[in-house]
Amino acid sequence: MDKLIVDFFNIIQLDTFGIFTVLLINLFSLLIALYSIGFLPQNFDRKKYYFYFVLTVLAANLTAVADNLIFFLVVWGFLGFTFYGMINTQPEGNSAAKKTFIILGASDALLILGVLLLPANTTIVTGHPIVMDRTLLYISFWCLAVAALAKAGAFPVHTWVPEVAEHGPLPVAAFMPAALDKILGIYLLVRLTQNIFVVDSITRLFLLLFGAITIIAAVMMALIQHNFKKLLGYHAVSQVGYMILGIASGSVIGLVGGVMHMLNNAIYKTSLFLTAGNVEKNCQTTELNELGGLAKKMPLTFISFLLSALAISGMPPLNGFVSKWLIYQGLLTGFRNGSALVQFILALFILAAMFGSALTLASFMKLAQAAFFGPGQWPKDKKFSKNFFREFPPLILAILCVAIGLGYQQLLIGIFQPIFPSFNLSSLWQPAIAWLLILFGLLLGIIFYAGYKKEPGKIGGRRSPVFVGGEIPDESERVTGQDFYLTVKELPLIRSFYQLAEKKLFDIYEIKVALTLTLGKILSWLHSGLLHTYVAWCILGTILLLFLLR
Repeated sequence: MDKLIVDFFNIIQLDTFGIFTVLLINLFSLLIALYSIGFLPQNFDRKKYYFYFVLTVLAANLTAVADNLIFFLVVWGFLGFTFYGMINTQPEGNSAAKKTFIILGASDALLILGVLLLPANTTIVTGHPIVMDRTLLYISFWCLAVAALAKAGAFPVHTWVPEVAEHGPLPVAAFMPAALDKILGIYLLVRLTQNIFVVDSITRLFLLLFGAITIIAAVMMALIQHNFKKLLGYHAVSQVGYMILGIASGSVIGLVGGVMHMLNNAIYKTSLFLTAGNVEKNCQTTELNELGGLAKKMPLTFISFLLSALAISGMPPLNGFVSKWLIYQGLLTGFRNGSALVQFILALFILAAMFGSALTLASFMKLAQAAFFGPGQWPKDKKFSKNFFREFPPLILAILCVAIGLGYQQLLIGIFQPIFPSFNLSSLWQPAIAWLLILFGLLLGIIFYAGYKKEPGKIGGRRSPVFVGGEIPDESERVTGQDFYLTVKELPLIRSFYQLAEKKLFDIYEIKVALTLTLGKILSWLHSGLLHTYVAWCILGTILLLFLLR
């Protein structure tokens, strides 16, 4: 028994990063559990939901403290079953559950292969990083990296995230794609690049490429969505790109920025999903064309949404701005001694990240206009329910966005410096000038908007009624924000991107299904049931073997 106890504790190790990850997992688990009390309907199978919820939290905690790779494989793989069970607790989530299980299951198979290719004495927390000096080690790294990226929801293994966001139970969507999976996926990626492997510059450039593509591709898809939850799902994908950029930057500042962005994203993204849940609970829909005028009807939900939307867009002085600022500086310093070509590629990555932030703000302006500011058609006697367990968690998370943004220095010193001792706060470029410039631009926008409402002849011009084809629409023809940016789909440079996306050519799940069906047809054709066909294949196979073994 003593030996078993010793062996058990040898497979678990806790360092400061592990403690940080465990605290995050349990913090968001508690908030989602509280929210579920007020959100889940009475006819919902609560026993099944909470059963899988507890198992998921347990497996996630064990994943974050595992040092032995075999034990890590067991608890990591177990999460695939609990995820499937949580998503499948309502009938609408069945297809999303299957898609999630297949994508994550395939990536877990690669994870097993990657572990098998590692030296036998490799550990996750206590070991020494391995220099990738052999082809098999490169294969091992990318197998493990794909598993981490799939769990985090990065391109091209991301397509399960929008499906779960749209069709899964809302608390599950807030818990998994928004918080838990990002934490676990990024946790593994950090361990890969810091504790298991010594990552060279070429590998880092490929990771940066995946990060940049994830940001732009996902935010472009978010821009044209008509469903509140699916739009948030694509943003859950897009934000992973920033974390990858920071971790792959090769700079401790970028690494801190990437991990801090993992924290920040879990905060504001969970808050946004919970606000979507409040909207769904009261309106029975999350389709943007059926919403509107909710800012006055649901003030606390609107405040939570507004603060979280500004945070994810990287607006100062909120937390999203701070972590993105660290990532940008990490990218600039990580390849400081690189060639001119590397510097040029790096500049493209930084521009992609900044462009992604601009598009994020644009898509949330659309969402705010359609759901909260636009005209609503709610009956006067319609009552919007208020529930402490539903309104408290997103509001707390939104307040955290402000608190972390204002007190980021204390957070960096108190939490991130112990995790990454080589991080030096004095080397950080202070963002005061950037804050002032962004706030000055916002102030000009407010002044212009205020002037726009003036009478004719004054600054800002005049306000005119909306008209379509020269006719003023009646009250039944509402103009909402749901169709903002649809003209983007017609731009020559990105029209083909949207066309390919509509054909599911970026969906690795659909590609896998198509290949499986094609292979099945080929095998069905080969197995015709005719004896002479089988004899011919046997003779052909024998000739081929003799040729290869001669």
